[in-house]
Amino acid sequence: MPKLNKLDNQGQVLLIVVVALAVLLGVGLSISSGTLSSITRTSRTDSLQKVTAAAEGGLESYLLKSDTVLSGLVSNTPAVLSYSTSITKSTITVGKVTSSDGIIIDSLDPSEVATFYFAENPSSIAKNNRTSCISISMDTPTPDFMLNVIVRNPNATIPFKSVNLTVPATGLPAAYNPADSNNFIMEKYLYSSGGFSKVSPTTCGNDGKSYLFTDAALLRLHPINKSITNLKISLVFSQDPNLANVTQGYKITSVGQFTSAGDATTRTIEAVKYLDSPSNIFDYAAFIDY
Repeated sequence: MPKLNKLDNQGQVLLIVVVALAVLLGVGLSISSGTLSSITRTSRTDSLQKVTAAAEGGLESYLLKSDTVLSGLVSNTPAVLSYSTSITKSTITVGKVTSSDGIIIDSLDPSEVATFYFAENPSSIAKNNRTSCISISMDTPTPDFMLNVIVRNPNATIPFKSVNLTVPATGLPAAYNPADSNNFIMEKYLYSSGGFSKVSPTTCGNDGKSYLFTDAALLRLHPINKSITNLKISLVFSQDPNLANVTQGYKITSVGQFTSAGDATTRTIEAVKYLDSPSNIFDYAAFIDY
C-alpha cells in the first residue's frame, strides 16, 4: 500500500493561539483604558467640585457683608480664605458697580424692589433743576409695575417747624400747603397694559423706554402681579457730571483653587450685590423730611 504523508498542523495552531492572545490583549487594554479614563474623569470631577465649593463659600461670605464693609474693600489686595478640610482656598476681589454700568436683574418678584441711586447720599440732592435720562427695559412682554421716583421738592419753601399755627380768626396757617414742608416728594407712576396709566414721566432718548427726571434722588421699580425678567435700568445721559460714577452695588469675584501646586484646577464665580434699600412698604408709606 502506498504511504500517506501526514499533514503538519502545528503552524495553524500557533496562528490561532497568537490571534487569541491578541484579542485577549486588546480586550484587556480596552478595559484598562476605560478604567483609567473613568478614574481620570472621577478625579477631575472631584477636583472641580472641591474648588467650586471653595469659590461658592468665599462668595457667600462676602455677599453677607454690609455695603459699608464692601465699600472699604474695593480695589484692595485680594483676600484669601482657606479651607483646610478640602485643601482649597478662595481668592476674592471686590469692585464697584456704577451708574454707567447700570443695574441688571435676572428676575424681580412682586415682593422685591429694584432701586437706582442718583447720588452716593440721596439726601444731598439739591434744587438745581438738573435732569437725568434713565433707560428702563425688560423682557417681560406685558409687565405691570409701579415706578416711584423720589425727587427734590421744588416748592419746599416753608419749614414745618416755623409755621405759625395761631393765625387769628381761622386758627390755621395762612396759605399753608403741607407738601411744602417736605424737602423730597415722591412721583408715582403705574405701568399697565402696555403703557403708563393717567400720568407718565417725560420721555427722552430714541428707544421709547427712556424717561427724564429732574433733581431725582432715588428711582424704585417693583412688579405688581407677576415677576419681571431681565430688568435693565441704565443711565442714558445726565446734567449731573457725577451721576455716572455713583455706586449702585459691588461686583464680587471669587476664585476657588487648591492650596497645593499639585492640582491646577480652578473655578471662578462672580456675583453682584446691589445696595441695600428699603422694602416695598416704603413706597406706600407717607414720610416728611424737614
